Amino acid sequence: MKYVYVVCFLLIVVLTTLFAFQNSGAVNLSLLFTQITLPISVLIVLIYFLGMFTGGLLVTLIRALLRRMSQKTDNKV
Repeated sequence: MKYVYVVCFLLIVVLTTLFAFQNSGAVNLSLLFTQITLPISVLIVLIYFLGMFTGGLLVTLIRALLRRMSQKTDNKV
């Protein structure tokens, strides 16, 4: 089973490296008064991590809301 994990890890590394090399073209990113030039692959990775952060934050907020609602209903009964 250890070899399966090693093969999967190496496959992910190879695919990530290929992705970075094939998407090395520059993109201009403008936000308000700033402008940044960076490779497409870096932009995609940044957007991915931003989505992970906002999704995790949303799940955390929903769980807290549900926990508060369940505590309120437990106190009423």
